[in-house]
Amino acid sequence: MFRDKRISDKMVLKVFMHVDVDVCLLRRIKRDIEERGRSIESIEAQYLATVKPMYEEYVSKYIRQADFAVMRGGRNRLAIDAISAYLSARLLAEKFDREESALPRMEKEKGA
Repeated sequence: MFRDKRISDKMVLKVFMHVDVDVCLLRRIKRDIEERGRSIESIEAQYLATVKPMYEEYVSKYIRQADFAVMRGGRNRLAIDAISAYLSARLLAEKFDREESALPRMEKEKGA
């Protein structure tokens, strides 16, 4: 989503969920062995040939475009609470702005 400027320009908040590359690799190894029956050697070859270079070239740079970078993925309660508070405050402010802009119209309708 960060890559497509048409989409990213419309985002009110950009969040990058960062998970340590070692954790990602361990998850990949576990998944590929258990679910795909792959060998450690084939996982290592794919990781070094494509996964790691693609992450470095295409994914890691988007952290600089994010409003929030959540370290430790979804296990960072403080960051998730901060994002939740920000979004709640923003929604409340937008609701207030809509109601405030409706007041003159309502007063005009009463007077008519």
